Parts: sequence; C-alpha cells; structure tokens
Amino acid sequence: MALPFLGYLLTVPVAYYADRWGKKRLATFGLAVSTAGMALLALSGSLPQASREATAVLGILVFSVAQVPFSASWYALLSPVVPEHMRGRFFGRLRLSWQAVGVAFASVCALLLSEESPTSSYQWLLAALTVGQLLKLLNYTRIPELEQPKEARRTLREALAAVLHVPHYLPFCSYVFLLMLFTAAAPVVFALIGKEVLDFGDNTVVWLGNFAMLGAVCGYFVGGRAVDRHGTKPVFLICHFGYGVLMTLFAFRAIAPGALFVWTAGISVGFGAITAASSIAITTEVFALLPQENKSLAGAVASSVHIGGGALSSILVAWILKLGLLRETWTLGDVTMTHYDSVLLGYAGMVMLLVVTLGQVPSVVRKHEWMPGTR
Repeated sequence: MALPFLGYLLTVPVAYYADRWGKKRLATFGLAVSTAGMALLALSGSLPQASREATAVLGILVFSVAQVPFSASWYALLSPVVPEHMRGRFFGRLRLSWQAVGVAFASVCALLLSEESPTSSYQWLLAALTVGQLLKLLNYTRIPELEQPKEARRTLREALAAVLHVPHYLPFCSYVFLLMLFTAAAPVVFALIGKEVLDFGDNTVVWLGNFAMLGAVCGYFVGGRAVDRHGTKPVFLICHFGYGVLMTLFAFRAIAPGALFVWTAGISVGFGAITAASSIAITTEVFALLPQENKSLAGAVASSVHIGGGALSSILVAWILKLGLLRETWTLGDVTMTHYDSVLLGYAGMVMLLVVTLGQVPSVVRKHEWMPGTR
C-alpha cells in the first residue's frame, strides 16, 4: 500500500522536472534503474536467508519508484507523436495489447506456479519480467522526443498554477474525478456480493473478474474507434447510462430469468467494456487539453486525479460499510436487497445525475474527416 502511494506522491514533482530536463532522458534513466530493481528481486531468492528478505524489499522499492519518471511523462512524450485523428484507435490498440499480454502472463503463472512451487520457479518468472523490462527500455528509446525541454522559468507551484488555469482543463479533471468516484469501486462490490450474498466460490468470483477483462478487450477496440468517429462526448454519454443501468441490474439480480452466474457474468462483461471505452475517451480528451508548456506536469496531474478518484471510490465504500450506515437487508417490492445493493444503487443514481456535468467536457475531440461521411 505504501509503495503505490509513494509513487503517487512523486508523480507530479517528477513530471515537473521531466519538462525541464527532458522526458526521455529522465524516463530512460528510470527504466534502466527499474530493470535493475527487477533483476535484484529475481536474484534475491539465491541469497542467504539473512539478506534475502531485505534484498527483495529493496528490489521492489527500486522498481516501483524508478517507474515514476516513465509514467509521469508518457502522455507528454506521445502528444506530438500520435496524430489527432487516430488517438482513440491508437490508445485502444495500445491498451488492448497491454491487456492481452497481462492476461497471457497471468495464465502462464497460473499454469506454472502453485503453493508447492520452489523458489527457483518464481525466480525464472521474475527473470523473464526483467528481460521484458529491458525490451521495454530498448523500444522506448526508439520513440522520438519531438518537443525539446525548456529552461525552468517557474517554480513547481507557479507551473502547477499555470496548468490549472489552462482553459477547460480543471473542469474536465473535476468531471473525471467524480466519474471515477462513483464507478471505480463497483467491481469490488460485485465481488463482495458474489462471495458473501450469492455464495459463489473463490474460482467463480475470479471468473467474474476474467469476464470483466474480456469486456475490456471489446471496450478498448470499440471505444477507440467510436472516439475517432463520433468524438468523446457521445462516448461519455453512453458510458454514463451504461454504468447506471449495469449497476442497477446487478442490484436487481433477483429478477434474473436464468442462472445468476450468467446474469452477473454478462454484467461484468458489459461493465468492463464501458470502463475501457470511457478510459479511452478520458485519455484522448486529456491529450487535446495538454498545453504547450508544462505538458508532462499537466498529464501527470490529470492522471493523478483519475487514479485518486478511483482510490477514493473504494475507500468510500469501505467507510460506508464499516460504519454500518446502511441496513444489512431491506426489501423493494418483492426484491430483497442488501447493504451492498444500497451502495450500487447509490452509485448508479449519482453517475446518472452526473450526466448534467457533461457540460464540463469541452469535447475538443470531435469526429474526423478521415471517416466516411464526415466531410
């Protein structure tokens, strides 16, 4: 928990220096160090017991912190490289590939590892990840840095103030924060209902997550094309109603005509697709709002708001459930509900009400002339 939070805190100041020292210079150094951290983690299993744990912790720390320069300047580096007319499709394909590689690696781990697996098995997998990090570094160096760094003329505080005054930037970040606040924790609530209310086994609950990933694959592909064809605002509008309808349907699972697993699995697929499509729309809109000056900083702030909203969504759910603010069971007509369903219905209502905040989306990304019928 502490390491992600540390990386979160470092993102904005690191992005500030990336704009001044060079995005690729800082990120390349960070990727090289993170590769060394992963290698250190892989080697820790071969060390004496006395130093093994400390070395593993050090490797994780080095890897996690050294990734920050890469993530902090990623948007800014790609901004002049990716043409505006294909940003939706580009990020759709990029995240689709990330998802596919992640699923493939997780599948390999599930096949090769078990509770009885020797330490060497984990070391070989970590060694493979180290090679992957090295390949990532080599491919990253091939991306051109079309915008050269500028000398620091403002302090971090002044640069941050300038970013927040960019037209449409702060209202859009506020919109993204609220959207994430009332949607990001829904899959967690789905899993809690499956485990504690529907008595699904652990494997069944895991499969709900797998179905969500399957939906995300479709969402990245369709969402990317939809953003390029129709612009971001129609995609956001569909996502709002999709979020609200799917969370409501999960709460009203008692009316499902067939097996509950089929009902919940279908909702998980749809929710994964909606989440993926909205993430493409968010990224594409942020790209269009990035200013010429302090571009890495602007991208880092937007990413931090996005991530922060999602984290607070889960914290809000945990806080509500822990304090016992909701009745554990209640009825709505002939349907018996739980406190988890109350959370889902509350989130569904809020995300539907947030449709009125779509006015905060500047919709600077519209349909493009390359698409048939847009001339």
